[in-house]
Amino acid sequence: MNIGIGRIAEASAPYREKAKESTTATAIQAAAQEVLAQNPPESAEKIGIIGAYAQGPADIYRFNGGKLCERGIRGMRPQKAIHSILCEPACQTGITCHIKGFQMSVIGDKLVGIQGLALAADALSDGMAETVLLTEGDMYGDTAQGGAVLLGKNAPAATLLAVRTGFLYDMAQKQQMTAQFLEQLCRDAGLSQRPWTISDTPELGADEEIPPLDGGMGGIRALQAAYARLAAGTEQVLFCSVSAQGTMAGMILQNRNAQK
Repeated sequence: MNIGIGRIAEASAPYREKAKESTTATAIQAAAQEVLAQNPPESAEKIGIIGAYAQGPADIYRFNGGKLCERGIRGMRPQKAIHSILCEPACQTGITCHIKGFQMSVIGDKLVGIQGLALAADALSDGMAETVLLTEGDMYGDTAQGGAVLLGKNAPAATLLAVRTGFLYDMAQKQQMTAQFLEQLCRDAGLSQRPWTISDTPELGADEEIPPLDGGMGGIRALQAAYARLAAGTEQVLFCSVSAQGTMAGMILQNRNAQK
């Protein structure tokens, strides 16, 4: 696997009661439009979009939950009901940005962003699209945060050598299973030794620890940490994390100018 991965764009949006879409969708669209302006796709049919969230359009449920309990279906306007579906942020962004290749949404824990990255890599390897727009986002308090990054053609920031997800089905064997997971991740990248490792999981004994990932922006935060290390001169960087729910995810990035 040698997949180009581009620069990251971020955006935020405050909750607005009368908005025509979820706040998460608003933030994600702003980030997506910035990324696409930097690297316009050659064809709308050759780009797909994957949305990754821990909560999805949670602002609609959060700010309208009381009304629903009090008044039933009359407590939420039809417009809000339409935009409460979990795939709405990616769907709305795909429509706004004229993306016609494919659309996919992933809902999960703090590692959902890396799970989305793995799906994007599979889509590119299978020829579903030439470019994939990976979007992430969630509500944090009364504000939504969104991020976007392009993978595939004309994505110049770094090279994705490997990405893998898994599940820790036996917590009593956490150390052994994570060690096997990291070994397989390195084999996927064609590496005989583990490169500089970043993690938010102290038990992994990483070279560099970052604050715990949180919500749908976890994948973006992991990429930002890896990009910073690559910019500092490290040739290859491995990021790995294990969630409290037992999910595992890891990726290996390489400086675009480095020779494997």
